[in-house]
Amino acid sequence: MKKRLYLSFVFTALITFMMQGCGNSSEPIGLVDGDGSGSGIGTGLSGDGTGGDGNGSDDSNGSDSGSGDDFHAKSLFFVGDEGSGAGVEIYRYDIDTQSIISRIEIIGGVEGSKPLYMTQMNGSLYFAANDTQNGRELWSYSSITNQAKIYNINTAQYAGSVPMWLTKVNGKLYFSADDGLGNGRELFSYNPATNRVEMVVDFRQGSLGSDPQFLTAVNNMLYFSADKGDGKGRELYRYNTSLDSFVRVSDVNTNSGASSSPVAFFAEVNGIVYFSADNGTIGIELWQYNLTSGEQLLVSDINLGASGSNPKFLKEVDGVLYFLADDGNKGRELWQYDTQNLEISLIKDINTGAGSSTPRFLAEKDGVIYLSANDSVHGSELWKFDTASGAVTMLDDIYTGFMSSDPSDITVANGLLYFSATNGSDGRELWVSDGISPSTMVGDFNPNGDFFPYLSGYMIKTPF
Repeated sequence: MKKRLYLSFVFTALITFMMQGCGNSSEPIGLVDGDGSGSGIGTGLSGDGTGGDGNGSDDSNGSDSGSGDDFHAKSLFFVGDEGSGAGVEIYRYDIDTQSIISRIEIIGGVEGSKPLYMTQMNGSLYFAANDTQNGRELWSYSSITNQAKIYNINTAQYAGSVPMWLTKVNGKLYFSADDGLGNGRELFSYNPATNRVEMVVDFRQGSLGSDPQFLTAVNNMLYFSADKGDGKGRELYRYNTSLDSFVRVSDVNTNSGASSSPVAFFAEVNGIVYFSADNGTIGIELWQYNLTSGEQLLVSDINLGASGSNPKFLKEVDGVLYFLADDGNKGRELWQYDTQNLEISLIKDINTGAGSSTPRFLAEKDGVIYLSANDSVHGSELWKFDTASGAVTMLDDIYTGFMSSDPSDITVANGLLYFSATNGSDGRELWVSDGISPSTMVGDFNPNGDFFPYLSGYMIKTPF
C-alpha cells in the first residue's frame, strides 16, 4: 500500500482571549515557528466580538441523545462573521457563560479564511482553511495550547491540498486531499499521536485520483464513495482502520464503467449498511448491503420509474431510519424505514399536495426528531416529530408570516437545540431552543448583518 509521509508542519500561534461577554480586545500571543518548511500566517484570536445576551436554560440531565458524540459540551464552534472587518472565521461560544469568548483568525482582512469541515478530536478542532499563502489546507486548533497550526500537504505556494470530508475514526482523522504530486485526490489520514499526515492509499494510479467523497464513520469503519478507475465507476467502499484493509461494499450499477454514485448519508444498523444509490434504471433510491452475507438489496423503489426518490439526510434512531424522499406525488417529505419490521412509510405530508416541505438538518433529542421544514404557509421553520406518539408539529415560527427563518445546522448540546436562523430584523444569528418553548436568539453578534454568512453555519459542539 502506497503511503506518503508529510513532516512539513508549520506552526502559527493564533490565540488572543476575549473576556467573557465583553468587547475588549487583547494583543495576539505572537508567532511560534515550527520545524517544517513552508509558511503559515495568522493574526491571533481576537476579542472584539460582543457577548451573548441569550437566556438559554440550564440542562438538567446532560442529555446528548442522537447528536453524535456522547459528552457534556462546553463549547460550540461555528463559522461566522461579526462584521468587524475580520471576515469569515471560526468563533467559539461558551455554553455556560452564554457568550462568544474567542475568534480563530487565520488571516486578517474582510475576506477571512472561510473554514470548512470542522471536526473535533482529542481536545483539538480540525478544519480546512485558506491563509492566502498556502492555499486551502488542513489546520488544527488546540484547546490545551491555545494555538492553531497548518499541515502544509501541498507545498506549492497558493495551491493547497483542499482537504474535504474531515472524519475521525479510531483515533485518527481521515479526509480527501490532493498533495500536488500527481496522485490526484486520494484518501489521507492524520495521526495526532505521531503528528504524521500521510496518504492512506493511492486508490487510483495517476493524476485523476479516486476522489473519495462523503466520508462516514461507523465504529472503526470508514465508508466513502470513490472511483478506482477499474471500470466499476463511483461506488461505495469501506476501509477497516484496524486491519488497514479496503473492500468495495457494493456495485449497485453493474453496467460497465457506470456509477451508482452513492452519496452522503450512509447509516449502519445491526450489520447492514443503508445508502442512496442509482442502479442506472430506477434512479436514486434506498439500498442496503449486508456486511455478513455480502448480499446487496434494494430497500424500496419509493418513486416508481426512472426519476428516483433521492433519499437524503439518513438519521438512525433505535433501529429506525429517518430521511427525506420524493415519491413523485407528495414532493420531498419526511419518511421512515423500520429496519426490524421492514416497513417503509411517509411520516407526514408537511407541505400538502405535490409541493415539497424539504426537511433538512435532522437532529434527535429524547426520542424527538427536530428538523427544518416548509409547509408553504409559514416558510421554512423549526418542526419536530415525536417518534413515540407520531405527532408532527411546527415548534416555532421564528420569522412570522410566509417568510422563512431557515433554521440550519441544528445541533444538540446538553439537552438544548442550537441553530442559525433569521427573524427578519437581526440577520442570521445563533438561536437556542429547549424543544418545547419558543426559541430565543442567543445574541445579535453581527448588528449590521448576518453573523452566519452562509445558510449552513458549520456548527460543532466540543467538550473543551
